Order: sequence, then structure tokens, then C-alpha cells
Amino acid sequence: MKKKNKNKISFQKNIFLLFLLCSVVPLLINTLLNVSLYSVRLSDDTARKYNNVLSSLGSNIESYLEEAERLSMSPYQYDDLIHLYTYISTMKKDTSSSPAQWSNYVTQYERTATKLTALSSSDILGLAFFPIDPNSDKGFVYRKSDCRLHEFSPKGYPLDSWFSYAPSAYKYITYCAPHTVSYYEEAKKQSVFSVVKPIRILDSKKDIGFLKVDVSTELFQHLFSDISISEPSCITILSEKDEIIYSTNKTAGKTFLETYSTNPERFGLVCSYSLKKSDWKMVYFIPYLEFYKPILEALLVSFILGILIFLFSVWNYRKISSGFTKPLRNILYIMHEAEEGSLDVRADETLTMNEEFEQITKQLNHMIQSLDEHIKKEYMAVISQKNAQYQALQAQINPHFLYNTLNNFVALNRMEERKLLEDSIIQLTRIFHYTCSNSGYSTLQDEFSFIEHYLFLQKIRFEERLDFRLYLDEEAKNFSIPRLLIQPLVENAIVHGMEDYDRPTRVEVDASVITLKGIGQCIFLAVMDNGIGFDKKKLNINKSVGLLNIHERLQLFQSESFFEIHSAVGEYTGSYMVIRDIHTSLKENRKDESE
Repeated sequence: MKKKNKNKISFQKNIFLLFLLCSVVPLLINTLLNVSLYSVRLSDDTARKYNNVLSSLGSNIESYLEEAERLSMSPYQYDDLIHLYTYISTMKKDTSSSPAQWSNYVTQYERTATKLTALSSSDILGLAFFPIDPNSDKGFVYRKSDCRLHEFSPKGYPLDSWFSYAPSAYKYITYCAPHTVSYYEEAKKQSVFSVVKPIRILDSKKDIGFLKVDVSTELFQHLFSDISISEPSCITILSEKDEIIYSTNKTAGKTFLETYSTNPERFGLVCSYSLKKSDWKMVYFIPYLEFYKPILEALLVSFILGILIFLFSVWNYRKISSGFTKPLRNILYIMHEAEEGSLDVRADETLTMNEEFEQITKQLNHMIQSLDEHIKKEYMAVISQKNAQYQALQAQINPHFLYNTLNNFVALNRMEERKLLEDSIIQLTRIFHYTCSNSGYSTLQDEFSFIEHYLFLQKIRFEERLDFRLYLDEEAKNFSIPRLLIQPLVENAIVHGMEDYDRPTRVEVDASVITLKGIGQCIFLAVMDNGIGFDKKKLNINKSVGLLNIHERLQLFQSESFFEIHSAVGEYTGSYMVIRDIHTSLKENRKDESE
């Protein structure tokens, strides 16, 4: 016996070791290889991706620089602009100039400048002209915002830093890094980058000033707003002097700039793109920690997966060696549940067991399943018969209600009450949203809400002639009743109680919880009106579709229910129902059976 037990344990250990060797070890090796390959591919794909991003952004920025450059060349293409700039440069020297002549030049300039800037980017703010005469104390700026030419003081603006003058400088354009100006809005500085070009009269080869096309730095924010960049990473635009023009992350940009000139790839991956139009450079910096984050996550997932596989192996080993106690306990538990009436349970046939227990488990499941199917067939036959009767009765009420409601709509339309008709249709949609539900039952709270919509619809029609009051006991809100049980009684109170009655009519609907001796807790429903009433002796429920429907539906819902109508000619009509609380009934029945 001892040798047998030792051999059995040894076999289980061999199975466990074989499982580790065939599943866990290959999975770990495969994971390490995939992570290594993934890191190499990630590096190449990331560099390619970010180079494409920089190339796309650079193309966009260059297109704006080209647009600003075209505007800086406009004085050589449009005489109205060069005439004004020439006139400005000679205003102090030429004493024959007149205000009319100046006004004419300004008008022609504004008209041409408006045409030039109308289709330009919204980030281009305008054109600023700085006369080259050192004695000049005025600069002139065309503001795109109001399409007008304004004067400003050019003092304090560093022309020398913007443009390095040379004899042939008029042929060239300088791209200025971001700086602040205040001549576009009073007492407000704006950050701009600019294209500066000297203006020269070609005939006399005389330089008369500098034309500066200003572009708002908000352009960079617009371009970079749609790009998702992690917090440690940044895209930085550097000037020809490696100064920051713009950075998506100022803190990371400054940190990166400190090491960029000495060892740019010391702390992260660097991708760069040089703008063709200027000496600016775009640099995308991704810290190594951020770059290797997906790889670290993959390693973490692999580690967790390895632990889970190991735990699963241990669990599988224990499962094989569990013995016979688990199948036996399972069979005894299922037999006890079936004895208690739970016929939806089944013994687990997937448990490891010998042939005898396997046959017992299958036969037990077959026996319980056969018993469950037999009971369900008998039960469903009774339920199907009840549902068919109920649906046939409920189908009678919807056409009856719809016919009366549509008659109201026709009357409103003939009376040309368009607004009232529109309100009535809205209320009708709410009513049919409730009536079109597939459920045959509803709570009293939902039923009263439906009645309120219905009476509101009738109130629109009858106005002061109709008044109503609804009262629902707090304890009765969640009580279930057949859907559309109360509405026919309310409809009868209006149709038969007030339509041919001139004086105002009041309809009241009450639902409260009462306790009757010998019966227990019940729901008392009452629908009352002070209309014309009728002679109760002439009432025959079997000849009234609506009343017969209510009576039969109550009997199908609960045979112990009570329904009765009282009325007096010229005084009132009251319909009363008493429905026993099903939950209370079940509790009392179980109590009686236990006794």
C-alpha cells in the first residue's frame, strides 16, 4: 500500500513538472523574445512617427511664413503701398504735401491692404512700417482687425536686432523670433513673430524703411492643440541661436535645452526637423522613461501572467489529488437542493471522479431534469391559457380609448385650436408610450401618472368645465395592478358624466391601503365624479365593453377582488374596487400551512 501511494504521488509530481515544462517555460521564453523584439520595433516606429509629425507641423509653419513673406513683397507688386511708404519718408522734407493728398494715399492703401489680407490667415495681425529716417518719430501700422492705418511711436522697438542692414539687404527677408508689440491694441502687449523686409525705391535705389508682417504666436497653440503629447515629452521650436521660440511644455523644454547643445540624447529620444524658410529648428524630445514605459508595462504584464500561470498549475495539481470526497459532497448537496424544491440545480459532471460516481451523477441529473420538465410543462400550460385570456381582454380597451381621444382631436381641429391640438398630441404621445409597453402589469404610481396625463389632455379640451384630484397613498405606490385598469372608469366619468352636462364636473381618483377583518391588507381604489349620474337599476355590466373588461381582468388578476358601481341621477357616480394584497395573502397562507 505504501509503495502504491508513493508511486501515485510521484506520478502526480511528474504531471505537474511536465505541465510546467511544456507550458510555463515556453511561455516565459516567448514573452522575453517578444518584449525584446517589441523594444526594437518600438524605437524605429516611434522615430518614424515623430519625424512625420515634425515634418507635417513644419510644413504648416512654413506655409504661414510663405504667406507672411508674400505680404512683405506686396509693396513691389502694388503701387498704392509703395506710394504711401514713399510719401511717409518725404513728409517732413516736402512742404507741399496737403491733408487731402495724405487722405487719398491712406484710402488707396487701406483698400489695397484689405484685399491682400482678406484671405490671409486669421493669425496674421497686420503690416507695420518703420521709416528708416532716424529723425522720424512716427511708425504706421495697418491693423487687420479694423482695416485701418494707425500711427504709433517706433521708439523702443529694437530694429537692429530684427534686421541686420547691408547694401543688398532689400533682397532678403529676416524671420524674427517671438517678441511683444503694443501697436495692435491700445495698452495691451501681444506676442508675435514677424517677417521683416527693407523697402527700397527701385528707381532711385533708396531705402525708405522696413515693412514688418506680424503673426500672432497663438498660431503655435492652434497647430499643436490637436497633437496628443504626454506630460514629460515636449515639442520645442528653436531659433538660429538655439533659443526657445515655443514649447508645448515650458518646464521640460528648458530642461531639454540645457543639455541639447552638449549631449542631446543623454536623457531621451530626440527627433528634429529644420524649417527650410528660416534657420528655425523643431525638436521632439521624449524622455527614456516615457519611451520605455510600454516595454516596462509589457514586462509587468508578463510577470503577472507568469505568476497566474504558476498559481493555476498549483491549483490544477491540487484538483487532481482531491480524491473522492468532492464528487460525493456534490451529489449529496444536489439531492438536498432537489428535496427543497430547487429543480434548476445540476450535479457537476466535470469533476474528477471514478466511473461509479460518474454514472450516479449522470442518472441524478437526468432524473432532476425530467422532473423539472414535467412540472414546467404543466405550469406553462396554465400560464399560457391565462395570458391568452388576459391579452384578448386588454386588446378591447386600447381601440376604445383611441377612438374617443381622436374624436377630441377632430373637435379641436375643427375649432382651429392649433396650440391646444399640439399640446394634446404631446400628451397623447406620453399616454401611448405607457400603453405600448409589453408588460401586462403596472404599479399604482405609474398608473396614476398615466391617469394624470390623460386628465390633463381632457382638461385642455374642457377647460373650466373639468376639475380633477388624484390621491395615492404612499404605502400603495408599488402595488401591482393590471395595466389600464383605472383609465376606462375615468373615461366613463367624463364621457357619460359631463359631456352632455353644462355645469362643471369634478373627477376624483383615490388609492389607499386598508385592512379588512378576516381578509387582511387590501388596496381600495375609487373613481368618483359629481356628474349627471344614472339609474343603477338600468346598469348591466355584461353589455358594457369597458366595465366587463375591468371585471374580467380583475378576476383573472385575482379571483378575490371586488368591483362595484354606485350612482344617483343628477348627483354622482362612484366606481369602487378592493384588491387583496397578494404578498400578504401568500404570507398568511404559508403561516396557516405551517400551523
